[in-house]
Amino acid sequence: MNNIINLINLIATIQGFFLGAVLLFIRRKNYSNILLAFLFFSISFSMLRWYSYEIQLHNLYYYLMYLNLPNFYIHGPLIYLYCRNIISNEKSINKKDICHFIPFVVYLSYLLIRFNLLGNARSMDDITLIDQHSVITNLHLITLGSISIAIYLAASIFISIKYMKSVKEYYSEISHTLIIWLRTILGTGTFLTILLITIQIILIAARQSSVLSVVNTIFFINFMLLTFSVNYFTIRYPDLFKIPTVKEKSSYTKHLLDEATEKEYTQKLLDCMENRKLYLDDSLTLQYLSEDLSISCHHLSMILNQKLKTNFYMFVNGYRVEEVKRLLHDPQYSEHTVIAIALISGFNSKSTFNAIFKKITGITPTEFRNSLKN
Repeated sequence: MNNIINLINLIATIQGFFLGAVLLFIRRKNYSNILLAFLFFSISFSMLRWYSYEIQLHNLYYYLMYLNLPNFYIHGPLIYLYCRNIISNEKSINKKDICHFIPFVVYLSYLLIRFNLLGNARSMDDITLIDQHSVITNLHLITLGSISIAIYLAASIFISIKYMKSVKEYYSEISHTLIIWLRTILGTGTFLTILLITIQIILIAARQSSVLSVVNTIFFINFMLLTFSVNYFTIRYPDLFKIPTVKEKSSYTKHLLDEATEKEYTQKLLDCMENRKLYLDDSLTLQYLSEDLSISCHHLSMILNQKLKTNFYMFVNGYRVEEVKRLLHDPQYSEHTVIAIALISGFNSKSTFNAIFKKITGITPTEFRNSLKN
């Protein structure tokens, strides 16, 4: 059994280092790829330490142990900065971002000095993770690192949710691949972090624990699945990181419209949809509509939110759903599939169409077509 676990660990470790190298050196060199690469390097480094422990490489384990402890202060910032980067599409590193890694550098420097890492290697039995004579022990520092990871993960989830809400103000189509990708990274990252924290606590509290082997195995398997997922996404969706950006919304009170102008703008907006059917363009954005109508994005957004009580995403897709319903009633389209009609009506993905149609009508597109036959 131990041989199987060690094999899984080794495969996952090699795969993690390889994927990190691919992201760093082979694929498009952008900031998000660099951050993700170092995240995989960091986790793989932790797994290499465990592999050296299992196969009794005492000296290597000793060095890796103390070099690995500061990783608690690097996982969180890397996940947060990665999520923030793919959302904001930053082109290069921000000097302020370096501040996120100060705790990691300080803790690493502390360990290098305090434990005289460059001296003679000790046996595994001589390794003492907690200095009982210190006011601040490694356990205290690891606990703070765990809290740091939790805070960064919460921040990553917050900005991702905020982004998904904001993007609906500007785009009529949202990539469900992006949603799945963010959920994969944050969900799996959260789970792996919890496991990593559990492993460290078990190791410090009681190194000879049967629970440790189980937690290790779960961690190795999930990390291996994560690397497979990343490989799949980067190969299957090479344009994954071409993510639509959104601007921070300013207060509507600073740009109020008088009643006559508001009525005029609203009528122009409704006219371009009902008569010109701009919603049939599957790449329609608020920016394009703004230029077409000669109305600022801010004023259009204000009319949609305050006057029509909706957002751009639901506004445009509402017209597309009505177009689908109209074509489903039309005998000329009786031989067309529902998806074909959806594409004609302006949708560009099956998942978006099905989700929006059911949200607006309360039933699936197929159920709607069947109801017409009945």
